[in-house]
Amino acid sequence: MRPDLIKILIADDHKLFTDGLSALLSTVPEILLVGTVKNGKELIHWFNHQQAAIALIDLNMPEMDGIEASKHLLKYFPQTRIIILSTYLNNNLMIDLKKMGVAGYLKKDCDFMVLLDTIKKVAAGGFVFEDFTTKEATPAFSVKDEFLNKHRLSSREVEILSLIRRGFSTKEIAEHLFISVLTVSTHRKNICHKLNIKTSAGLTRFAIDNRL
Repeated sequence: MRPDLIKILIADDHKLFTDGLSALLSTVPEILLVGTVKNGKELIHWFNHQQAAIALIDLNMPEMDGIEASKHLLKYFPQTRIIILSTYLNNNLMIDLKKMGVAGYLKKDCDFMVLLDTIKKVAAGGFVFEDFTTKEATPAFSVKDEFLNKHRLSSREVEILSLIRRGFSTKEIAEHLFISVLTVSTHRKNICHKLNIKTSAGLTRFAIDNRL
């Protein structure tokens, strides 16, 4: 095996995307695809036994999302460089990920040559964030502290309530907030418990009544 090959692992739960990207990467002489996994837990398990120079990580994955998996890799495998692949661009999220130590962030529909160029730059120690600009960052969702304290809700839970009021499904909330469906479901369960509300209609009514 050539020592100069860039070893890459793909973490994504969409098989069609993974198969297509794997086929494209296999055509590049400088790159060696060393594995694919379907979620964050599999990613961590894989790294406990093997190594890769670069991990291409999807944000929305079951079991453990891309952000939590990235935090683990950055803590325990700091020599591995991370490129996040997402359906959306979110400048606030890109700022946070860059501060964490993530090396790149690209949309999944980017041109393959853009991805390839990013992989090479990141492998050489660079950072690549598509359309990264702090000026365009959207303000974070906010709500008064007294409301949070009164209802024992977190800011994230209130944010999810607001999206429920707007008609977002659990999957759509996960995609909008760049978290896993399981995480959203857990938040919904906690919200229902704290507010003593048992239905989605009840959550929607609460959000409307409180102008969330």
